[in-house]
Amino acid sequence: MTGNSKRSADALPEAISGRALHQRAEAVLRENDVQSAESLDTLSSEEIKRLLYELSVHQVELKMQNENLHQSYLALETSQARYLDLYHMAPVGYCNISEQGLILQANPAAATLLGVSRNKLVKRVFARHILKEDADIYYLCRTRCKMNGEPMACELRMVKRDGAQFWAKLEIVAVQDRGASALLIVLNDISPQKQAEDALRKSEERLKFALEGSGDGMWDWNIETGEVLYSKRWKELLGFAESEIGNDINEWAKRVHPEDMPGVVVNQQANAKGITDTTVDELRMLCKDGSWKWMLGRGMVVSRDADGKPLRMVGTLSDISGRKQTEEQLLKMAAGLDGMVGERTKQLRDISAQLTMTEERERRLLAQDLHDNLGQLLAVIKIKLTLLDADSPPSSVRQIIDLVDQAEQAARMIYSELSPPILQTLGLMPAFQWLADEMERRYQLAVQVNIYGEPKPLIKEIQAMLFRSVRELLINIAKHAKVNEASLSCLNDGNWMSLVVSDSGCGFDQFDGSGFLPECGGFGLNSVHERIVNLGGEMEIDSSPGNGTTITLSLPHHVIAAKEPQ
Repeated sequence: MTGNSKRSADALPEAISGRALHQRAEAVLRENDVQSAESLDTLSSEEIKRLLYELSVHQVELKMQNENLHQSYLALETSQARYLDLYHMAPVGYCNISEQGLILQANPAAATLLGVSRNKLVKRVFARHILKEDADIYYLCRTRCKMNGEPMACELRMVKRDGAQFWAKLEIVAVQDRGASALLIVLNDISPQKQAEDALRKSEERLKFALEGSGDGMWDWNIETGEVLYSKRWKELLGFAESEIGNDINEWAKRVHPEDMPGVVVNQQANAKGITDTTVDELRMLCKDGSWKWMLGRGMVVSRDADGKPLRMVGTLSDISGRKQTEEQLLKMAAGLDGMVGERTKQLRDISAQLTMTEERERRLLAQDLHDNLGQLLAVIKIKLTLLDADSPPSSVRQIIDLVDQAEQAARMIYSELSPPILQTLGLMPAFQWLADEMERRYQLAVQVNIYGEPKPLIKEIQAMLFRSVRELLINIAKHAKVNEASLSCLNDGNWMSLVVSDSGCGFDQFDGSGFLPECGGFGLNSVHERIVNLGGEMEIDSSPGNGTTITLSLPHHVIAAKEPQ
């Protein structure tokens, strides 16, 4: 409110008093023609009474008008007081701006927002508090308000006196101030709102970046209207351009595979009943090219009405076709592996049966050897001893002694074949040299032994197994290869020890279609192979009819080497 308005209000009671009206009336009469006053002398008494009556009525009317005017003044004064209270106590800023853009008046809230005292704001250019980059926004809004005469609003950044910036919403209204055109600007600090919007925008950008990085599509479903907003990525997953799919929920429903729809419906019913707010569905969806693609759909209810009915859901869609293909391959592999395990189990059972038969054959051969050699010798000795008497000649005694010597030699032979003493005392390599001599003596098979590298001490049980394996391989050569020469090589390279038994004999077909290796005497190639493989080693056979045979047994040293004494 201006100073002139205040002075007018103070003068009003005097202006409406009777004395003031009387003085004003006298002045008006003096200004009129004097003849008007002289004409009163020509009036009759009745006319004068009539005139006086009308003057009295008019005086009463003036008095009543004066009272009404006084009541209006009081109401106006109350309204002005209330306006001043609102103006000064308002939480938002008010500024009256002149045509030239100067601040004519500002309330305390505006002064606080701008960081300037009220008296210093007067005659200050309002635009000085607008950030330079946003000045065009202010001038455009102000110009439109002046031209159209309608309220305008804009959001821009303002600067306090100390240089601090804040976001403000300006509402501009055209007004009259002491007869001149002016603008009333309402300032509202919206920095917290802008900060929240900026945080939300950044959060949405991070979410969008994360979704784009993961390749997921987004959807937003207004359940009440049935409208769904599909992201560009959602449409790309199905092979569509952004403009090719509308916002109807049926665009999604008609692309779900019929076999997968019941599960989706069950989850939606759980959402509708308030059992859960989230859904996860693995389903097939129809692509633009007519193919079906496995998708993972996730959804969440983000708003419900007072009765708990879902109003809005948002979610994502991701392509899991690759994972589904991998799962199918794994299932096929598992089925194949089950078959392989079953086949392998059958092979192991057959091998176990062969091993049992081999061990039984070994027992039978050993029993036959004991019966044919040592048993017969002992029987003859028993007969000879029963025929002896005191008069028996020395030659008979000598014969018995010779038979006992033969029995002892047979026993030592059997013991040597099973586990030669040299193997226990000197180790595997000397035992191989002894075995070569025995093969030549008993089977007329000349065996050349070659040792490469420094052999390491081996575990005794493994030494015995390797000795018997090599012995059986050499006996197999002597019986079946139709040669009188063979070779045994031992290679030690630090990590592995390899035993190579070879000949240039008739060979054999190692692929007979049965899945098993052919037998080679008592121990059998299958038994040798299983024993080597169970120790973490390898067995290689190189043979074909007419081209000889080479068998290589390889074992890692860390498995077979004996631990050195501490």
